[in-house]
Amino acid sequence: IRKALYEVAKEEKTLIFDMHQFMQDSGGKNKWIEQKLSLNDVHLTIKGYELMAKKLLEDLKNIIDY
Repeated sequence: IRKALYEVAKEEKTLIFDMHQFMQDSGGKNKWIEQKLSLNDVHLTIKGYELMAKKLLEDLKNIIDY
């Protein structure tokens, strides 16, 4: 599914923020659970969603040279 999302984003010339990749790059799901950033299921904790939002904002600022 992720590959298809990247292909559609490329075809539509739009941005994509890969939450899964960010989580993997910052230690993986188990580390996020240990750090109380994620629950055992799909959902993050409030702290995890805040971190994800900060990363998204940082990436957007880098794209627009803010």
